[in-house]
Amino acid sequence: MEFSDYAVEPGRIVQWRMAEKTRAAAEAAPDHDAPPSYNQEIHLRVRLDHRAGNAAPHWIVTTTDIPGAVDVDVLQGVLERFVRRHGTLLSGFRMTDGEIRRFVLDPAVVALERVDGVDCATTDEVRAQLKTTFASLDDPLAWPAYGFGVVIRETASTVFMVSDHTNIDGQSSAVVASDIQQLYAAAVAGREADLPTPANFVDFCATERERVAANPAQVEAAVRYWRDFADACGGVPPTLPLDLGVAPGEALPHEAEQIDLVDETTAAEFARWCRANGGSFFSGLLACVAATARDLGGREDFLGVVPLSTRGDAGWTESVGWFANVVPIRFDAHATATFREVMVGAHESLRVAFRHADVPFPRVMRELRDVFQPSRLKIIETLNYQDFTRSDRFEALERWKAHLLPGASVGDQVHLFVNRTHHGVYVHARYPDTETARESVHHFLDLTSKAIADIARLPTM
Repeated sequence: MEFSDYAVEPGRIVQWRMAEKTRAAAEAAPDHDAPPSYNQEIHLRVRLDHRAGNAAPHWIVTTTDIPGAVDVDVLQGVLERFVRRHGTLLSGFRMTDGEIRRFVLDPAVVALERVDGVDCATTDEVRAQLKTTFASLDDPLAWPAYGFGVVIRETASTVFMVSDHTNIDGQSSAVVASDIQQLYAAAVAGREADLPTPANFVDFCATERERVAANPAQVEAAVRYWRDFADACGGVPPTLPLDLGVAPGEALPHEAEQIDLVDETTAAEFARWCRANGGSFFSGLLACVAATARDLGGREDFLGVVPLSTRGDAGWTESVGWFANVVPIRFDAHATATFREVMVGAHESLRVAFRHADVPFPRVMRELRDVFQPSRLKIIETLNYQDFTRSDRFEALERWKAHLLPGASVGDQVHLFVNRTHHGVYVHARYPDTETARESVHHFLDLTSKAIADIARLPTM
């Protein structure tokens, strides 16, 4: 769901901004040696175009509910401690001699100041008030490119953080909710929160560049892999064979919708069959998607792009930052092949693709400007899969009513975010807001759901 669909209950809105002394410290902070990450750099350059009206804002909202009416003084201290914990929130960017340069604040100078509260009687009033705030945080080259607030009610208070994508990804949103909840609970109990010290995303950005520079052969291999993929799809990013009711070159506002795919019993049986036959839930899901696309008139070799996390080892698990890359996959989905053959092909394609996961896509793009233009990074059609049944945090996040809410987007393609939880599998689908697109996406997912259910009923081989 997007923020525009989020039905936050009305109440009194209290917000915070950085104190004047903190903003002054940011202005005076010297340039820092750590560069932006590859993702941050391309995002910032696209956003510089936004100043000329050529790109949409890209913010992400995290919300979480705290029981009862919060103590705003306690919460302010919690939010200040939260900012000090995460290096990316102490960091910002400026243009220096035409280059994007980072600066980093001393955690000791972080101080928030409260903005006068506003009473809202309806959900629409809350949304309107918050959208005004979000619009004021629209420039990632203005620090801070994030903000905090709370909607206070007697029964529960909804705390929110809004941030430009430069600071945050999906897993970071879970860290935001978890940190705020644990810091607040500890503060009202008069104790220190039992939280590990998170690794600093600014360090990740520095080591990412160093690692890539030290491995030219790895970069060359990734470029060859991407070029082969680009040649296979004729230089045009692959799409599902769906009629979206969009004219060539037209970009429409996206509709965002959550659609149930299968229940957890079916998901568990499907995963069991896939593992027993040389695959995984994800490779089986890809096989179902590929077969559905083929049957709807698509290619018999499936081409797609999948996002993945670059957090790697557990050292980055508790960090806020943008840890993401994308890799291309290609496998045979010929009608004469068995489902097992298609799934095993998908599994192998993922294995090969992941070999190139350490080379950021923006770095690859430097060598493939004749194939993929940098601006297309934001609109390449992706299929994302996350298994929350493996997350130790999932039950707590449900209890805390934590939500990740992306801002509105525009485009001419479909993005499918498939999430598996203990309750089943659902898809967060984003597609152009046309009736044709809605019908096409629903039909496609209905067929994919049936394919999953058919496999789940098969005996283990």
